[in-house]
Amino acid sequence: MILNLFTFFHLNLGFSSIEEKDRPQVIKNCYWPLLNLIKKFNVPIAIEASGCTIETIKKIDPKWINEFKKLLMQKKCELIGSGYSQIIGPLVPAKVNLINLKLGNECYKKNLNLVPITALLNEQAYSTGIVSHYVNSGYKNIIMEWNNSALSNTDKRNKEVKYKFQKISNIKKKKVNLIWNNSIIFQKFQRYAHGEINLDYFYKYLKTHISKKESRTLSLYGNDAEVFDFRPGRFNTEEKLNKTSEWKRIEELLRKLKKDKEIQFIKLSEIPKYKKLRNLKNNIQITSAKYPIVVKKQEKYNIIRWAVSGRNDTLINTICWSLYKSIAKEKKINFKKFKELCYLWSSDFRTHITFKRWLKYLKRLKNFCKLQKINHPYLHSVKLLKTEKNTKAQHLRKKDIKANKFKITENSNFLEVIGKNIAISLNKRKGLAVEYFKDFNHGNSKLFGTIEHGYFEDIRYSADFFSGNMVFEPSGKHKITDLLVIKPKIKYFEDKLIIETIINTEVGKIFKKWTFDDKNRELTLHFKLKTKKISNGSFRFGHLNLDPVSFNQQSLFYKTHNGGSEFETFKINKNFNHYDPVSNLISANQAIGATNGIVIIGDKKKKLQIKFDNSKTAVIGLLSHKKIYNKHLTRLIFSAKEVDDTSKYNLNDFIDICFTYSLIR
Repeated sequence: MILNLFTFFHLNLGFSSIEEKDRPQVIKNCYWPLLNLIKKFNVPIAIEASGCTIETIKKIDPKWINEFKKLLMQKKCELIGSGYSQIIGPLVPAKVNLINLKLGNECYKKNLNLVPITALLNEQAYSTGIVSHYVNSGYKNIIMEWNNSALSNTDKRNKEVKYKFQKISNIKKKKVNLIWNNSIIFQKFQRYAHGEINLDYFYKYLKTHISKKESRTLSLYGNDAEVFDFRPGRFNTEEKLNKTSEWKRIEELLRKLKKDKEIQFIKLSEIPKYKKLRNLKNNIQITSAKYPIVVKKQEKYNIIRWAVSGRNDTLINTICWSLYKSIAKEKKINFKKFKELCYLWSSDFRTHITFKRWLKYLKRLKNFCKLQKINHPYLHSVKLLKTEKNTKAQHLRKKDIKANKFKITENSNFLEVIGKNIAISLNKRKGLAVEYFKDFNHGNSKLFGTIEHGYFEDIRYSADFFSGNMVFEPSGKHKITDLLVIKPKIKYFEDKLIIETIINTEVGKIFKKWTFDDKNRELTLHFKLKTKKISNGSFRFGHLNLDPVSFNQQSLFYKTHNGGSEFETFKINKNFNHYDPVSNLISANQAIGATNGIVIIGDKKKKLQIKFDNSKTAVIGLLSHKKIYNKHLTRLIFSAKEVDDTSKYNLNDFIDICFTYSLIR
């Protein structure tokens, strides 16, 4: 049977490790040879580029844009869209995602005289929630990587799934065609072009994908164009340029493939027209509790690289959230401002960005903040407040306790507060970690808190598992925590009780405050710290351990937003751990974006809601679940910093995080 090959090249002049002065060289060495390849071989190659890249090429080399437009009009190639800027959809607000696609389509129409019907997910970062944005923007097809999608795929035993396009639905059941890219194949293609493997080897490898029974479709290449006859300089291990042009090697491959009668090239947009190339079962499951956000390539290449690593992703993401909330408040949508925000949220500023471009980016970010009159603490050095001043605050005395509706018990180890609706016990010997939190709507059982040493019989899980604490784990060194002996101060604000302390740690002084709001049945944890110079490592806050016996394990789930307008719900029925390190270099393997600042975890009868503000500190969520004999350990942790190959030494100068916990039905 026939093997149908399609090919697309991703163009990105914002490539993180390419200096601006080198962009004309990229166009000359990479983009012109690509157009020449299309003209010479009459192969229906598709080109994907953001609106921002199209604008940049036009400024540098308008002849290239004219030639590309000409080939598009002649239908010798195709345009794949991706939005105005290459933003990571599962990490930004739904409104920004939608406007980014709208601005991109306007840019394509203006500069290329057409609007694409096929989109490539930026960095192939997929969440269920962002599909709606592509549907609502008029896209008929989206491209996503197969290899990582297969990890959650319930139909993985069907070998034909990866060779067939799918019909997938967004949360509101609107369908779009899903076309598979393949990381293994495009990496082998790169190795061939770079001279690491020879033509016969790669050709024979491709032939192994031919079936005697079924027609199949396969992505021959679906990645960067800037890696051929040019080296971005991202890694020391990059192959040096050979004397033989890599585009010439690609020509040799196309020439050989075109002669093979079992292989034909097909237009990417025409794949859905062929019924034989469709998977009729339509039971593809791309995401799961273990893999809530799917990204291309190997496990080290996961969502944390754009969220809490890089030169200082936490800082710039926090500022972008502050800018978004400022712009979103305006009565009319200001697309000019949103265009600038989309640019500032670009993925390339969050990975291997060069120092020169980083400084230019920060200047542009600060100028936009000045325009919006945003004076965020992250933009300045901020002194740590010892306590929060409030003239209404009154220190509790023994004679006041009865009048204040709270029963307060304190000994050398614990501070217990019991109200009419909720109760909490805090461990004074462990930095005010939560021993238990109760909501009496759920009876007298605790909802979350500390799981004591020895609760699990497995020696690997015999430690204490604390809730409401901070852990900084520097690379190759002992962890630093706030689990120290403290003396709390207690204050009363009308119907609220505040318990606060200052904890001296090796990373700086931590201002830690619990707000006990009995009237609204809420508990709020506030961390504020100005850090000392610290090495790379993971910086995690607000640990939460579900009480193992208070939740029904059969209906256990969590839900959140990952760049979409609707909640994404994940059933917790298998073991997983987002904060398991991939290697000594990569400190976590997965995360949730929680882009509405809400995570809900619970069962069909009771749910814990955790709320936070991304514009204070843009954290991500890490979850885990483990069945240990007949007991369960389910945890939620928030991270402000992780380590991966993009990490540079930086100072998370000022951190201000609040988590509000409540029981909802």
